[in-house]
Amino acid sequence: MESPLPASGYGTAGPTLVCEWPLGRIATNITCRSDTNLAYHLYLPRGLQQGRKYPVLFIVGAVTGDPSTLGRHLDGAERNGFILAAPSLAARENFDRATTTLRTMIPDVLARTPADTRRLYAGGYSDGSRIAVLAATDRFGHPAAGVLFCAMGGGSNEMARLPRTVAVAAIAHSGSIQRWDVACTVYKYSRARNSRVFFVPGTTEWGPTERIVHAMSWLNGCFLRDEKGGRIEALRERDAFAQMLLDRLEPVLETRPEWAADWIDYLEHFPVSGPLQGRIRAAALKLSRNVKAVLYRKALPDVEDFAREHFATTPGAYRRNNGTREAKRDADALLAKYGGLELSTVIAEFGARAATGTAR
Repeated sequence: MESPLPASGYGTAGPTLVCEWPLGRIATNITCRSDTNLAYHLYLPRGLQQGRKYPVLFIVGAVTGDPSTLGRHLDGAERNGFILAAPSLAARENFDRATTTLRTMIPDVLARTPADTRRLYAGGYSDGSRIAVLAATDRFGHPAAGVLFCAMGGGSNEMARLPRTVAVAAIAHSGSIQRWDVACTVYKYSRARNSRVFFVPGTTEWGPTERIVHAMSWLNGCFLRDEKGGRIEALRERDAFAQMLLDRLEPVLETRPEWAADWIDYLEHFPVSGPLQGRIRAAALKLSRNVKAVLYRKALPDVEDFAREHFATTPGAYRRNNGTREAKRDADALLAKYGGLELSTVIAEFGARAATGTAR
């Protein structure tokens, strides 16, 4: 992990947060005060300050409820000031009990940490995504700012209950049958104003840590960009968010043009102060002269259209439509146009038969 940036509140001088647990270290098996038979793991990023409120991401694992569920999200937490919390029971261990644990731990976490109740996020991997969307639909008593799905999405009924203000991010492996479930969730069922699928090459396991950071940052940015109400810290946080991204992407405009173009396109619509606007325009100008960046901007909507057409049908469509000639034909056509991009690996897997193994 790179050196952490000051978390949400970003760079302001203030006393370090003092609470029950040390900052920058995963605290394990914390018992809920209202039910000592239920427990959770917690991570408070370094740099949190006394007297400020921070977003919280509740994460539900699929197979195991050990602290590794949080470990994959630490970099994203440090960069975005997210408090992380996960039940010590995974969805496949006992779905109902994991749901009960999450329901019970949410008020416990909110009471014992400097949580911003307007910025609560629910995330899950595979079956854990089903529990996460239950939390996000406000059935646990607190509205969500966003959801983060990995390797599985939410059902049509649950997604229909999500307010349009809830941002929806999903990570899916392009070579797995999960591409149908996630595509249906985001492209067919979701009514969100802000929604996106991050496709990554491969078949199972969690997505690359960097992709998780990208999705978490995207969710954080959606809130900061759209926030209303004149919160005093809002302008400072938006500027710090943009600076965090610019500091990472400016050195790699030539070597990682696709990733940089993705973020610059996002930041061009971000309300930040004048000096940062100048940096964004300068980066955008450089990328406008980069062949791969220009090609990526054309490729991304085509790839999304492919996923809508071939995968956003029904979650179980892979049983009869896995590896069709039509998908291969359309993928080959995209590869002929975009074969030199990093995104081409995703396109190639879209056109091939998806692995049917169980995501963990």
